[in-house]
Amino acid sequence: MLRWLKKIFAPQNRLIVQWVSVLAVLVILVTVAIVATGYQAQRVRLDDGSVWVSNSNKQAIGRANTKVFELNTVLTTDTATMTLLQNSASIFVVNDATRTIDVVSQSSGEVTDNIPLPQDVTGAFMAGSQIVLHASATGDVWVIPTSALSEFDAKVQPATFNVGADSVISVTSDGALAAVSAELGT
Repeated sequence: MLRWLKKIFAPQNRLIVQWVSVLAVLVILVTVAIVATGYQAQRVRLDDGSVWVSNSNKQAIGRANTKVFELNTVLTTDTATMTLLQNSASIFVVNDATRTIDVVSQSSGEVTDNIPLPQDVTGAFMAGSQIVLHASATGDVWVIPTSALSEFDAKVQPATFNVGADSVISVTSDGALAAVSAELGT
């Protein structure tokens, strides 16, 4: 056997051995590439479980990542009395100091638009993809799609409906509205 190996690895046969070795490695690589099933692609989940929160004492809102327990974004406001409205696609701050609805960009955390509130509005609610505004003194209620919020003009657009003066309303996230009115006794 030793004689056979010496004969194969003799100086005149080295070039042949090198080519056979390279060819064998190439055949193995091609075979593995054909037979391999690949790798499992990672499924990236874009919904990271973040939620926007407000802090009246610091006059700020922030995007809190509930999985890693940290704030990703912080936006300071000019009021301690604010209402935060949010769904999976939109974030709004009802700013009582400026009497506006501030549209906040989810990606940059900056205010991108300010929409003036109607006169006497005391309540704001998020109902799916709609914002519901309520003026309790008059009972006027405005229902505004979030997609049309930038076109909303409080001075021109009349209330969607009226629930009666001296009223209180409650709105679910699905859009169900319950109202009581001292004027109407309901």
